[in-house]
Amino acid sequence: MAVPIQSLNASVTLVRMIATGQAPHQCEVGSATGFFFKGNERKFLVTNRHVIIDEEDHHYPDKLVIRVHTSETSTILNRDIELPLYGADNAPLWLQHRDPEIDVAALEIGHLLNTSDVIKYWVPEEFPSPNELIEIGSPVMVIGYPLRLYDTDHNLPITRSATVATVYRAHFNGKRLFLVDGSMQEGTSGSPVAMMRLSNAVTIAPGGMVSSFPTSLLGVHSGPWLHSPGFAEMGLHAVWYPELVTEIISQNTDRLSSPRTQNH
Repeated sequence: MAVPIQSLNASVTLVRMIATGQAPHQCEVGSATGFFFKGNERKFLVTNRHVIIDEEDHHYPDKLVIRVHTSETSTILNRDIELPLYGADNAPLWLQHRDPEIDVAALEIGHLLNTSDVIKYWVPEEFPSPNELIEIGSPVMVIGYPLRLYDTDHNLPITRSATVATVYRAHFNGKRLFLVDGSMQEGTSGSPVAMMRLSNAVTIAPGGMVSSFPTSLLGVHSGPWLHSPGFAEMGLHAVWYPELVTEIISQNTDRLSSPRTQNH
């Protein structure tokens, strides 16, 4: 039976990190989450920087593999897309913030997409407005792939629940992030953290993707706050503010390709 699928599900993807290196065969070095974003007329995959490169953990994949839907009416139709992380002369292809502590990265993907790909993009207009009240204890959603668990038949993610644990818009301990309280596992690094806008909820007949996007993008999930004994067990997780994504794009305008027109 066909059921309506909220477009929120088509805004995220499982991210598989692949390393070829000097080995005769490629090696998968882990998995995480990424989400799709549109800014400055370009299309990006957004995830954590530590998904792409983590010098401290000697984590150096050279490409990512994501999966996207290829039909508006059948979620079982999907395809994989390989995203190289290095170009000519081993130059990095991803974009990151000038502040090296910010664990957010973006990778331009528009040139690798087909017109048949069904992708829903977050846009800056879906960031919380300055007068939008986000209270301590407010429920939020973390959409992603915990322990690589998801609906593999339909390529649909898992949504975990959390609550806002520190004052939203305040820079927690001087960093441009806030904390959420919830049970999160490996694989949700790079997940979008969203809040429902109930006033925009819609009803649709079964048969395809819901075109509306009744959510606010609160930030980019980055994993446990302080990776040290004791803190992980507290269930407190860092979420970088969404404005950092647009800052990363604007800081790297000279590295972006020419805009391409695609029907997504």
